Amino acid sequence: MKHLFGILFLLFGLHASAQNLWLMGKDSTWRSSYGAVLLEAKGDYRSNVFNNQMTDKLAFGGRLDPMNVGDLEENLKDMNRFGVDLQVGAQFFAFDDSLFRNQKWAWTLQLTHRSTTYANFTDDAFRLGFQGNKQFRGAHADLSGSQFNSISYQKMGFGIFHKETLSGVRLSLVNGQEFTSVTVDDADLFTSFLGDSLSLRYAGDFLQSDTTLRGFGRGNGVGAAIDADWNLPLEGGKGYLSIALRDFGFVNWGRKTLHQKADTVFNYTGFDVQDLFDEGVSNIQFPVLEDTLGYTSEQKTHFQWLPASVDVSLRRRNTNRDFFEIGMNVRPQIAYIPQIYGGYHYFTNPKTLVSATFRYGGYGQLRFGASIEKWVGNNWYLAVLTDDVPGFVLNNMKGRGLYVRFSRLLQHHDRKSP
Repeated sequence: MKHLFGILFLLFGLHASAQNLWLMGKDSTWRSSYGAVLLEAKGDYRSNVFNNQMTDKLAFGGRLDPMNVGDLEENLKDMNRFGVDLQVGAQFFAFDDSLFRNQKWAWTLQLTHRSTTYANFTDDAFRLGFQGNKQFRGAHADLSGSQFNSISYQKMGFGIFHKETLSGVRLSLVNGQEFTSVTVDDADLFTSFLGDSLSLRYAGDFLQSDTTLRGFGRGNGVGAAIDADWNLPLEGGKGYLSIALRDFGFVNWGRKTLHQKADTVFNYTGFDVQDLFDEGVSNIQFPVLEDTLGYTSEQKTHFQWLPASVDVSLRRRNTNRDFFEIGMNVRPQIAYIPQIYGGYHYFTNPKTLVSATFRYGGYGQLRFGASIEKWVGNNWYLAVLTDDVPGFVLNNMKGRGLYVRFSRLLQHHDRKSP
């Protein structure tokens, strides 16, 4: 089961968007249906340091390749990052209904689960974690500014949308499942030249939700979130200017949330091996870490913002059969740099759209993807997208991702083919 869950994390792609065929397609008879059910799964892994070979070892176990670790070390940045996302959800659109006697607007319901983990860390933190402190003899390892965050939650929302453009807004109740946060504000490790003593100066925080409540759907906190889409048609039906807001909200975690804070200097000189032979292990005075490390610990509530994001994009037709797209995605996270993306989209027929895409930024670097969106029969819609085609087959790539989406139109009568 752990391996299956890990595979889902690596295979389903979060950044993908699958509504181009709906908005830009020639076949718009789907709007005549009285409803639509949408199922989707998406998530991905990205990094500007870890390649797929190392990710597989870290996720599924196995011995790390020293040569691969050495190659990664040569390409370290001043600040390195990675991120993993998983999202699965279901949504219902009520096309046949109206709101406040306005036939242009209708309502929608949504249920979503999301898990996201991200971190940024210094080059010294990488060397210390994967190669130990031997190379730091007589030198300092700077760990300042490193962060790690992980959060899982569910959203149950109700919203309204414009039938013609699919613009809308949804308000959701958020169930906070679990979270962990580590922040290293200032940290420096000095190893003596002989390797017989350590000096660690550090200041930071550790927060974690109640560990006795774990698993899907378990409630550790409550909150609210807003999702919104605005698709502004261009003049002459040439395309859309779109703005999408996701997960703008918060969770208030329960009173058993663990808060630990540290701001101290720790010195350790070890013990003499001869004392071990003379006195025995039972007579050696080892430090009590809780006292020596100098941290405070308490349990109380915690307010936390959700990992929100904003997308701004432009879709513009070249001809009746093709169009281009360009956009930017922003998240208020240190580990996430603004991501730019674009694509070329081509209709092979009125029911099928194929695309070639690129992305740069986010948790990773430049990558190239592809997608296909298709009406299958009269009432089924399928989309398959990936941000990184080479990532599926090459171990030296730094990420994988896939998005899968199914929709079923609900008709009073069978839908006729265009």
